[in-house]
Amino acid sequence: MNVLGQSVDATEGRAYTSDFRVFGILHLRRGAAISRFLNQRDRPYVAMTNCIVYREGYEYPPKPEALLYKTQFAALPKSHILWVVGGASEAPQDRHGREPRYVNVMYPNYVLSGRLLVPPRVRVSDFLSQAFSDRPFQELADASVLKPRAGASIGEFEVVERHRFVTVNVALAGGLFDVKMPPGRTFNLDGDRAARTFEIEDDEIDLPLASTVDGAGSGDLSDDIGGPGFDEAEEAPAFEIEEN
Repeated sequence: MNVLGQSVDATEGRAYTSDFRVFGILHLRRGAAISRFLNQRDRPYVAMTNCIVYREGYEYPPKPEALLYKTQFAALPKSHILWVVGGASEAPQDRHGREPRYVNVMYPNYVLSGRLLVPPRVRVSDFLSQAFSDRPFQELADASVLKPRAGASIGEFEVVERHRFVTVNVALAGGLFDVKMPPGRTFNLDGDRAARTFEIEDDEIDLPLASTVDGAGSGDLSDDIGGPGFDEAEEAPAFEIEEN
């Protein structure tokens, strides 16, 4: 293996763009969180191999009619990537000093709901103002993909799939806002707002691993709950919009 190959890890992943869904092997810098890799500007694209390309969407697994083609290599411009599944999450020391804020990330046909780490006592809008230009790819932990339903509020949307984390390009999101109570989660308030701590309910982390994406240093990134046997009657509680 050459020097370049020794500094790169190959890991299964997915890249969602405004035009396609690309399932394949991501080639990422070894030892780096995928968000850091995506925010580096020395290379404007992400390399993927053994790719299966589907039409734009959010269903998992993708419908057979959504398949477009297969290719051995694809170079995806970072500027077109909406969000990514796979790779390594941030190391614990890199998260120090930030607090979790639950947010909804809006797209035309679906919603991503999850936990965004923000510096204490900083409004999400202020954090995003800097992130848009400097670090648009942000880690969204405990992420759920929500399917809209006509006449329903966001809190009533169907949960199609859950991930341990995804990496979101906030600069390309249709909209983003805080929520007080995300689907299937509770939180405790310990002192003031900056000391907020969140807990995941036991029934959420005990899901069968129907689909797993193994990333370098990350392991079970994706827990698929959208396949056969998913109870559509279990709806998420309604959200409340938090005023900044």
